[in-house]
Amino acid sequence: MNMNRKSQFEIDYLKKHDRMKQFLDAYIELPDRLANLLIGFLQQNEGSLSNRAKEFALLTEGEIQTIESKFKEIFYE
Repeated sequence: MNMNRKSQFEIDYLKKHDRMKQFLDAYIELPDRLANLLIGFLQQNEGSLSNRAKEFALLTEGEIQTIESKFKEIFYE
């Protein structure tokens, strides 16, 4: 991957990350640190939140489904 393609990939990722962070800020109340952690977990698990993510145990099943769906929409569509 040449430098221009790598830079474009990084820019695209940052734009998607920002869109997801804006969604989370509007949808649920999370400190920035946890919102970024949540995005990282979703990224690692291809858009699914692992049951091992104890930091997010208070989220309802409906909230998790909505967040996962929005993540997939932003990052994979």
